[in-house]
Amino acid sequence: MTEKITLRDSAKFRWIALLLLALAMFCSYIFMDILSPIKDLMQSTRGWDSTAFGTMQGAETFLNVFVFFLIFAGIILDKMGVRFTALLSGGVMLIGAIINWYAVTDTFAGSNLEVWFTNNLNYVPGFDELGISPFYEGMPASAKFAAIGFMVFG
Repeated sequence: MTEKITLRDSAKFRWIALLLLALAMFCSYIFMDILSPIKDLMQSTRGWDSTAFGTMQGAETFLNVFVFFLIFAGIILDKMGVRFTALLSGGVMLIGAIINWYAVTDTFAGSNLEVWFTNNLNYVPGFDELGISPFYEGMPASAKFAAIGFMVFG
């Protein structure tokens, strides 16, 4: 009869797991601040102003705080387990990063998606009245789409 070796039994695998988690957290923090050094470039090439940039950066926590996604994540963690939740979180973060990347590319500029974002999401009922809307009238479409990417990533 063979004995199963778990992560708990091997110091080597525990260190590998710790390093992988630390790398994931490091990459997450870097990604959240990656647009800060190019703020001036976003202002000159995409028409963002400081309000659009701050609104986009602040959108990271919007779903977690105002739509209670942290509670849903805790329920998923309890019901589905750590491994599933980690893979799901990694996949969702990747999707958010791709949305954010696409929002600041030249491909997005002039696309039908940009036109839709320019014409829509200027008023979010309920959230605007409370003063917590992640968008505002006149916010550039690329900043709106990048804000959605940050919401999904966060």
